[in-house]
Amino acid sequence: MTEHIDINQINSNFRYRFDYLSKFLNFTSNDIAMLNKFAIIILSHIPVIVDTVYRKLLSFDIIKQYFLIRNDSFEDPLTKKIYILKRILTQIEWNDTFLQNLSRIGKIHTNKAGSSSINVDYIHICVLFGFLEHILIDIFYGQLKILIIKINMEYL
Repeated sequence: MTEHIDINQINSNFRYRFDYLSKFLNFTSNDIAMLNKFAIIILSHIPVIVDTVYRKLLSFDIIKQYFLIRNDSFEDPLTKKIYILKRILTQIEWNDTFLQNLSRIGKIHTNKAGSSSINVDYIHICVLFGFLEHILIDIFYGQLKILIIKINMEYL
């Protein structure tokens, strides 16, 4: 049976939107718990991840153009970004305040933010997610190799 999803609710209610996306992706509290466990590994790598992502984004003129659009509310300090990412990565319950913040971040990249639009084409968002996935897999693989070496050394 097809489940009805109210498009008006998706566009106006961030909790409804999150519930729909979670259901579609089979994203559960177990996934949030796993993300919190991964956070222990990721936190020390955040400055390198952020720098690597920005370098990659700015290495192509088609993406760099989005960063040249003036945004009056832009703040740059890396320490603030790291603090925010740390809070996001270690959030146990994804409450409405957290979801509202995610929604706001998403909206600034659309024409729904109430200011000049920064419409980022979907293709660029997809390649960014793919690139981020590659970075994260490399980090986890590196940590796994270190763990295997430690285990092997214990048995020598």
